[in-house]
Amino acid sequence: MDTDKLLHDIALREIAGMRPGRTDRCPSEFDLVDHINGHLSAESAKKIRGHIAGCLYCLEQIEEVKHHIHLHEDKDAHRPSQELVERVKKMEHSSGGTLKGEGHAGRSSSKQHLWLIAAITSFGISFIVHRYFIQFLVLSAILAVKWIALTSGTRSLLMVYEDWRDKRNINNPNKLQDRFKSAPKL
Repeated sequence: MDTDKLLHDIALREIAGMRPGRTDRCPSEFDLVDHINGHLSAESAKKIRGHIAGCLYCLEQIEEVKHHIHLHEDKDAHRPSQELVERVKKMEHSSGGTLKGEGHAGRSSSKQHLWLIAAITSFGISFIVHRYFIQFLVLSAILAVKWIALTSGTRSLLMVYEDWRDKRNINNPNKLQDRFKSAPKL
């Protein structure tokens, strides 16, 4: 069977909702990855090519792996736009060298912790003025939540930046192969 015919059959099965299933004759995922990378002997490669010619499941697996390898080899796929890079640089420059969350670019440390100071003060007053004990406790909880909400923006921005930086390292094709080798067999 040629590839166009197999792809046509795959498309028809997907439209009908029938997905090809793995059989006992199918090679393991490790063998398929080794076949894609060209690490098999000529005899084994010929045997797998013959199997792939008649097995929709294995052909679909190989097409999916090749598609993912192609995506990860594209170095610009995980790069941020130049506009985003410039905006982050401006934020970093305007805040004196440290990234700060949205709305905190010009605030000093004491103004940023004003809500914390107010929460601690209202907590202390709740023990002094017994008549309004519950009200001051609720006020201190609200002020503490406000302080946490404002300071967590900085941490969120840093976590997003670190995650983006780690995703740039995914371009290494060896990592993709390691993921397939560590995956459980189906």
